[in-house]
Amino acid sequence: MSIFLSDESRRAGNATEICFPQTAGEISALLREDKNTPVTIQGGRTGVTAGAVPESGIAINLSAMNKVLRMPCAADAGSAAGASSESAPTLSGSLTAEVQPGVLLTTLQEQLHPLGLFFPPDPTETTASIGGMVSCNSSGACTYRFGATRHHIRSLEMVLADGDTLSIRRGEYHARAGRFALTTNGGRTIDGTLPRITMPNVKKHTAGYFIRPDMDMIDLFIGSEGTLGIVTQIEIDLLPEPKNLWGAVVFFESEECALSFVQDAPRRPGLRRRTDRHDEDSIGLRCLHRICFGKPRRSGTAMQRPRQHDH
Repeated sequence: MSIFLSDESRRAGNATEICFPQTAGEISALLREDKNTPVTIQGGRTGVTAGAVPESGIAINLSAMNKVLRMPCAADAGSAAGASSESAPTLSGSLTAEVQPGVLLTTLQEQLHPLGLFFPPDPTETTASIGGMVSCNSSGACTYRFGATRHHIRSLEMVLADGDTLSIRRGEYHARAGRFALTTNGGRTIDGTLPRITMPNVKKHTAGYFIRPDMDMIDLFIGSEGTLGIVTQIEIDLLPEPKNLWGAVVFFESEECALSFVQDAPRRPGLRRRTDRHDEDSIGLRCLHRICFGKPRRSGTAMQRPRQHDH
């Protein structure tokens, strides 16, 4: 039991009971049993902020809810395999999968690879669960290009704190001037007013709930870390798997140079698109070097570390 009282933060907690439900109905029953008992939700326990560490009460571990419920049909996957990730917005309508929250990212990617597809969010820990990624709006090495987890979530099914359930699909419920109303699967209406806050205009932030006056309400739950409901089923958007993935270590001479690169890179098509007419890696490296250091290098020449100044 002790292994489930900590996560990658190495903080140890305590709980009177640890449960491993296999269905949404079992989760509902647990929450209805005693509404005054603290509940901690656990996914893959790969977080480093102790969010999955119980301080008391019961821990609900979702690792047993680990089924891939639906994958794209072969025809849709086949048509996507020959496309690049640049055409993802037009293809993603039919390229979806449905999973339970305990499915691990590495398991999902392994099943998608033969179809020529992948799930773009790329957190550092590949054994993260999909439910945990949704709860934390996980990001990683691919976030700058593809966006954080919320950009790839089509729908969610959740169990609320009182045991009622909610199904919410992107585009179904929108706030209007800060006012919102949701209808649970039990027929209950939940309405209210969103707090007035100004969110930073960035792809990923972790400063509380995602709130905007006219927001899609599914985004309130993504990144809420289990405080608004327990995710039990997730429909995700997929993309054609890139033909090549490569990384580069770049040494900038100053913070200003690094910031300039971040601002300039999205406007450089050589970093975003592949072409069949030339060697892909050489084109990307030349473009990257030109942005970083101001001049192109010959094809096939490795980038060199710039001369370091004494500080």
